[in-house]
Amino acid sequence: MVNVEFKCDKCGRHAEAYFSMKEEYKLDCIECKTPMRRLYGLQYFKFDFQPGFNRGAGQYFDTKTQFNNYLRENNTRVVG
Repeated sequence: MVNVEFKCDKCGRHAEAYFSMKEEYKLDCIECKTPMRRLYGLQYFKFDFQPGFNRGAGQYFDTKTQFNNYLRENNTRVVG
């Protein structure tokens, strides 16, 4: 299931709907019966640890555990 957000250009109404992956993402406005426009955005974007080079530490870490161990060994903490 995919959560899709829509907006009506005529009356400004917002709506969210769930669709299966095979369905076409189309929705008509409840108030004015015109087709709604699909909104694209990063509503569900989440920042998380990514393995790789850490500029603040100046080292490469393969896992979050390695990064946390480095912070603990050097009495360092992440700010921000």
